[in-house]
Amino acid sequence: MSTDIRPVFPKESLLIGIILNEKNPLALQKSSAWNGSGSYIIDGKKISISATKLNSLPLEEIIKIKRQYDLYVDQIDMNFFDTVKRKFVEINRVRYDEINDEGIRYIRSFLDKYSIDEMFVSFSGGKDSTVVSHLVTKALALARYYIFLVIQH
Repeated sequence: MSTDIRPVFPKESLLIGIILNEKNPLALQKSSAWNGSGSYIIDGKKISISATKLNSLPLEEIIKIKRQYDLYVDQIDMNFFDTVKRKFVEINRVRYDEINDEGIRYIRSFLDKYSIDEMFVSFSGGKDSTVVSHLVTKALALARYYIFLVIQH
């Protein structure tokens, strides 16, 4: 399948439905849709959509796709996606917690070498630095709390 997949969000699945020339572009809204390694996996079937090919379409074709998208976008029902998202998070909760705890322990291990005031996070605003920033904040906030408790006793 793929080594790194991500869910296809409802607006993207609408766009895929339009590109694939589905009779009802909203039909994919209730499909299992994932993207990885340059392909889509929709209900277990691998589908290739070439970004290069799409980018080379004449402007008139792109405008046509955009008009069709605008026609359907307000009809997207988020309920199915939200249900799948909740199930996905719950199914992966144990692994998520393990990875989260591992990251926090790793960050705290630097407290042996550096003070909290000597640490910083390079933050670009992207998803990776957002996650790292969150973990560092969580790890060091807990560290400050534990240090406070030790000093109080």
